[in-house]
Amino acid sequence: MPEGVQYPDIIDKVIQDKDGSVQLVMREDRPWDGSEQRISELRKKINNYATFARQGQLATDYPDLAGKPVSFQLWCIQHRPDTNLMGFLDRANAQLAQHALRISVRVIEVVTPEMQRRERQRKGNPWWKIW
Repeated sequence: MPEGVQYPDIIDKVIQDKDGSVQLVMREDRPWDGSEQRISELRKKINNYATFARQGQLATDYPDLAGKPVSFQLWCIQHRPDTNLMGFLDRANAQLAQHALRISVRVIEVVTPEMQRRERQRKGNPWWKIW
């Protein structure tokens, strides 16, 4: 199933934290470009997540999570948020707070062994070392 901010009608991930609270995760793999189109896509996704959480669909789909505190996370894969996005999220959090919701950002940087090897070579260090 596709995931990402560009698919506003899809709940990307539902995670129960150790403390029992629920994280509804939305994923973004594309770099943030500061455009209004990207902010509009995110706004639609957030609105759908709020509807999912507040109007009972979360409890219907995941009965064991009914009544648990809910928050949203935006996972930015390989790309840090730009200032336009952070300003939008500040405004979004002000509105979400009225419904006991909040959104936070988590930047996930994936480093493959190949990327590590190239970085070491770029710095002039061998990929191996004998201690």
